[in-house]
Amino acid sequence: MTRDHKSVSLGSGILGLKYLLTRDRVRPGAQVTNMNKLHKVEQLVRELYESKDLARDSWADALYAMHVPIVAEYGKQFAERFDGNRDRVVAACFLHDIADSKVSRGDKRHEEMSAEIARFILEEAGYSEQDIQIIIDDALRFHSCRGEERPLTLDGKIMATADAVTHLETDFYLVAENAFREERGDSVFMPWIKEKLDRDYYNKIFFDEVRAEVKERYEFLKHHFAVDYFAVD
Repeated sequence: MTRDHKSVSLGSGILGLKYLLTRDRVRPGAQVTNMNKLHKVEQLVRELYESKDLARDSWADALYAMHVPIVAEYGKQFAERFDGNRDRVVAACFLHDIADSKVSRGDKRHEEMSAEIARFILEEAGYSEQDIQIIIDDALRFHSCRGEERPLTLDGKIMATADAVTHLETDFYLVAENAFREERGDSVFMPWIKEKLDRDYYNKIFFDEVRAEVKERYEFLKHHFAVDYFAVD
């Protein structure tokens, strides 16, 4: 999709964050409970999306509403199920691709901005440096599982699994079809769908039992997008 975007500097984005964080700010040295940390992350992520930055993609609101909180809920369930650190996993789920709230997904600064915004929010919420490094340098950095890149920590693997399951078990792919297929054409849209579906199912789900649980939905989506297209060349 081709569109014009206003120029938004990384610095101005962080200044905007600082403005948003003037309310209910966690002061240095204040005692922060685990529940308060997660609540603070969720609150600040919601405020960023509600700020409706003009440089972001038109679908950012819909993506947040139908995707981000659901990933967080799956992350919570899987952290409990597979003995992950719930506070790290759920925070990573809320913060994955957080730069979508500020700029277009196609912006070359998207990954850098996601990491910087995530760090700022985690510090404000009272996360330790060790937690921040695990969330940013592993869970967020490698959650897409492209090529040979994979998260190394259990929490990162749980977060990637939660993201993939949300893609498969919600209407994510059907909404994407309605939004982009006609505009982009099958020559662009179908290869994207094939790669993303397979990556979600084979690369991003790190627990065999979870993969078995979503197998039926994966196969439905493959069929929906034309089985003959997915045949092995």
